[in-house]
Amino acid sequence: MTQNNNEYEIIDQNTSPYSSNRNNNNSRYPFANNPNQALQQTNYKDWINMCQKNQQCGENLETFASADTIAAVSAGVIVVGTMLGAFGAPVTTGLIISFGTLLPIFWGPSEDPKKVWKEFLTIGNRPFGSEVDQGIIDLLYTKVNGLRSQFEDFQRYFDLWKNNKNPVNADVVRQKFLSLDSDVIRELETLKGNYYITLLPGYTQVANWHLNLLRQAAYYYDEWAPSSNLSIQSIYPQDYTNDLQTCLDNCPSESGNKVSSAYYKCILKCRINEYINYCSKTYQEGLNKLKNSSDIKWNIYNEYRREMTLTVLDLIAAFPNYDLEKYPIGTKCELTREVYTNALMGSSSMSIAELEKSLTKDPFLITWLNKILLYTRNYKQPTTEDVFVFTGNQLRYSFTMDSNLGYSGFYGDVSYTDDTEQILEIPGNSQIVKVEVERHRDSPDIIWKIDFHLNNGAVLKYNSGSTADPNFRVRDVLTIPPDSKGNASHFLSYMKSAYVTSDVKQLRRVSFAWTHNSINYNNEIYNDIITQIAAVKGHYLGLEGLASRVIQGPGHTGGDLVDLKDDLRLACQHSGTQQSYYIRIRYASDGDTRIVLVIPLMESQNIPLKSTFSGVNHDELKYKDFGYVQFPGEITLNQHSKITLIFRLQDIYSNISVFIDKIEFIPITSSIRENREKYQLEKAKRAVDDLFISAKKQNIKIDITDYQIDQTANLVDSLSEEPYPQEKMMLLNQIKYAKQLSQSRNLLSNGDFESLIGWTTSSSITVQTGNTIFKGFSLHMLGARTTEINATVFPTYVYQKIDESRLKPYTRYIVRGFIGSSKGLGIFVTRYNNVPDKLAYIRSTNSCGELNQYESQNYSLVSENNSTMSLQNITASNDTSCLSENLRYCEPNQLYPTCHNLHDFSFSIDTGELDFNENPGIWILFKISNPDGYATLGNLEVIEEKTLVGEEINNVKEKGKRWKKEMDTKQTKTETAFSQAQQAVNGLFMNTQYSMLKIETTMQDIVTADNLINEIPYVYDELLPNEPAGRNYNMFIELKNQISQVYSLYNARNIIQNGNFNNGLKNWHTSPDAKVQKIDNTSVLVIPNWSTQVSQHTNLQQNQRYLLRVTAKKEGMGNGYVKVSDCANNVETLTFKSSDITNNNMWNESIGYMTKTMYITPHTSQVRIDIGETEGNFKINSIELICIKN
Repeated sequence: MTQNNNEYEIIDQNTSPYSSNRNNNNSRYPFANNPNQALQQTNYKDWINMCQKNQQCGENLETFASADTIAAVSAGVIVVGTMLGAFGAPVTTGLIISFGTLLPIFWGPSEDPKKVWKEFLTIGNRPFGSEVDQGIIDLLYTKVNGLRSQFEDFQRYFDLWKNNKNPVNADVVRQKFLSLDSDVIRELETLKGNYYITLLPGYTQVANWHLNLLRQAAYYYDEWAPSSNLSIQSIYPQDYTNDLQTCLDNCPSESGNKVSSAYYKCILKCRINEYINYCSKTYQEGLNKLKNSSDIKWNIYNEYRREMTLTVLDLIAAFPNYDLEKYPIGTKCELTREVYTNALMGSSSMSIAELEKSLTKDPFLITWLNKILLYTRNYKQPTTEDVFVFTGNQLRYSFTMDSNLGYSGFYGDVSYTDDTEQILEIPGNSQIVKVEVERHRDSPDIIWKIDFHLNNGAVLKYNSGSTADPNFRVRDVLTIPPDSKGNASHFLSYMKSAYVTSDVKQLRRVSFAWTHNSINYNNEIYNDIITQIAAVKGHYLGLEGLASRVIQGPGHTGGDLVDLKDDLRLACQHSGTQQSYYIRIRYASDGDTRIVLVIPLMESQNIPLKSTFSGVNHDELKYKDFGYVQFPGEITLNQHSKITLIFRLQDIYSNISVFIDKIEFIPITSSIRENREKYQLEKAKRAVDDLFISAKKQNIKIDITDYQIDQTANLVDSLSEEPYPQEKMMLLNQIKYAKQLSQSRNLLSNGDFESLIGWTTSSSITVQTGNTIFKGFSLHMLGARTTEINATVFPTYVYQKIDESRLKPYTRYIVRGFIGSSKGLGIFVTRYNNVPDKLAYIRSTNSCGELNQYESQNYSLVSENNSTMSLQNITASNDTSCLSENLRYCEPNQLYPTCHNLHDFSFSIDTGELDFNENPGIWILFKISNPDGYATLGNLEVIEEKTLVGEEINNVKEKGKRWKKEMDTKQTKTETAFSQAQQAVNGLFMNTQYSMLKIETTMQDIVTADNLINEIPYVYDELLPNEPAGRNYNMFIELKNQISQVYSLYNARNIIQNGNFNNGLKNWHTSPDAKVQKIDNTSVLVIPNWSTQVSQHTNLQQNQRYLLRVTAKKEGMGNGYVKVSDCANNVETLTFKSSDITNNNMWNESIGYMTKTMYITPHTSQVRIDIGETEGNFKINSIELICIKN
């Protein structure tokens, strides 16, 4: 393709043929200026004057001429740039920035003093589409101007004290601080009144002043008042609500109830959280209001978003750097978000969502433009002159620290056959800082020329070749206001064009995205300050299908986030002298998991990530939903070295979402190491103190679990021995005492599984050590066992009963523990040893009573006498993992259930009147019924929580009454069934010694008695059907032993071997067609044919009397017979016919078997028994030959 330079004239000089597209207001774009004026030659005042002179102002609501806000936007850009620079200085004191530097930005020397603040209100009022009321202007200015005087006053006395740190100066600056702090808080609360959306840009600036003030108190207060012993209430008497009040309430305990630097460190953190959440929430509310307005134009929507980003969101993204604990030294931070100047476009009927998709790019890694490809088409008709116009573009880019080029799609409407291509190559180390567009006066989406101005002064030019009448040409200048030094604050990061469906084929919408100049291409790691590198500055996200992805940030992070799965690769450069670093990440996660860091040629690191949030979308994350985790190992970087960091989740298949915001490199200086060790010691002290009820440390809190004590012990163990050996020894003694108290109050035997004494277990249960989740021992359960023969499932289980003698009446007990990993684990806690009526299956609960709509929702109520839970899946990738699914549960047996992480479980269960006869106790059972299940658990406890009162007593009494009634019913059933079974068993014997059966005892009698024994209820626990856990198990076993004796005696007295055919045809001589079948669970000999032969020889005593008893059934025609013959040719026969069955003789009426007997006296010692038939089928259940003794 070649560049075509032919001229064309799109319309005549008097009239536009595209009347429907005339829109003069669209020619007004923000930040327009004289294109021949270099940005580097301007300062703040020059910039404003230049913009006001060149900006076309309009009155139509459609565009909001940016001259109305240029001063405020410029001030916002300068404040952010100034703060980023201040945070990035190698700070070793509490002073981030002097108010003498910060405040003049808002009050120019020769300007209307209210100008910047008026324009802040204009920005904030965009969603309402009206002029700002003068009363609101006066309100804001009165507040900020009064505070300005106080801040200047404070700064003056602070400087005096810094130069001469005597007690008098210290007390003065402290008093100035206390007064100013109180006034700022009051005024900020006022700004959260009825016009809070409009006031937001001003509120954000004042909030920044306050944080800068608090940072100084957090660092210097102990120097201002080293002996201060004032009450906390005299400092902070205000009452707040929700998160802020909760946070503030914790600050006294963190400072020993003294006003101190430690106290203000806590206050500072509370205010950071409060201001970030308030500003981001209020901004989103204004944006949604604007978005949902009728007939809203995208440029209006985008202008509000851009201006609020530059004046609010960018500033609050820097607020976390005020935190002294996390950032004790300077921090190099970056803003990676993109803002869009207003699009070159005409009117459109498309929705905001459709235009967003058309004009903005999806969340993506940071890219650096290398080439811009622009396309031109000639729309000449056969009877017209040439009409050349811009038709679309493509971008070629690279990722940070990556030489490979990537390609965007073709934007607009590009045709290889109809379009010519022009390639603009951006030189290395250069950025586009301004764009000038020459386009049609009445149709902003007809473009002829684009000039791209580089930061080195060069200009890259695109020219379609048009020579349209100058009367129809206008130029738009697109850029973002410069910083305080006149340097470009942003550079071009993306360009996107879109085809416009219209009769006018030349129309193309075009948008330009801009990135803040704080981002560094080399991901430079600095020697003496903390380096923050946004996760979106990586260059690789993993293989497709398992890849990580970039998602939209919540607004207050300064950019987008990486949803981590398989891979995030980040290349960095270190130019300074050799230095060692800790690596820390800022992240948000909706579940506990583990993250792996691999650095080539260095040892990989694998650490746990704790859950930080639940139940919200990623674009709704609050400041508190993010956490920090530091990799324990140090890395050392040499001068001029490059490294690549590879992050991935250990379990990339889990459903847990982990969003990475930033990677931080913390230089290990002596102060950092000292601060870190001091912080770890303070953290360990707070953790140990938190275990106890009071400072005397005599008793531990009820809500402190045994697992927490173990983890606190690990924290104390991890303290370095060198700097604080005595403190560590004291903490170790305190934690050991806490562990002893925990064990002494635990009613379970060996709840920490130091042994299995006290527990009843199945096989497949082992006690293990070395699991990093647990400090000591843990119990490992394998899946249920199955038999190969009939696939019977034998659950894996472990249970323990706490006897009634160890319990107190009318008392609530807590049953709790910790689960390292599990699949298919059921937990059952019961007071009265009866099975729950129903089980509660509650999984993926994101808040109490609210189930995740994408997960299983199979759940039901729970029996009121029990606490139960079934844990469906807690999947771990290996023994050292925590959870790879963020399952949660709510206690099902309470009116107001309490939600927990599924790692730890907790139930409450109440006792009423104690019953030492029934001894119901408290049972705790863990069971796995699936062969593929597993579980690891430990730190199990049952502790006393409180004595029941009032309605709680009435409720448990009512439950006790129902239970006693149920026990009476069970006792009656038991007595009836036992009496019948015992009577039937006794009737089988001739004596009470159970040594001899009655001659009349038949197999029918034995089976009947056995069946009655089997009908005894409550032998097995329904949860453990194969285990002796039932109330009637002992009596059942006693009767079963007696019936076993009966079977033994019965078989012993039968002279015929295998007379019941339980061993098939063993001991019988048969023809091939004889067979034994299982019919109704009974072995039956089947004679199918008259020719079938079945016989057995046996020896008897001559002239001794014998009883022959046969239970059989004849089917069809003919007779069935059993013949006994001796060697003297004497034959005795029992005959069975289908017609001679009588109820009196029937063994089982439903299946037609009957019993016949006859007495024989053989004349020889050898006899033969023959079984056969004449026709049809003959079925024999049993055959007995019993010696009749005198």
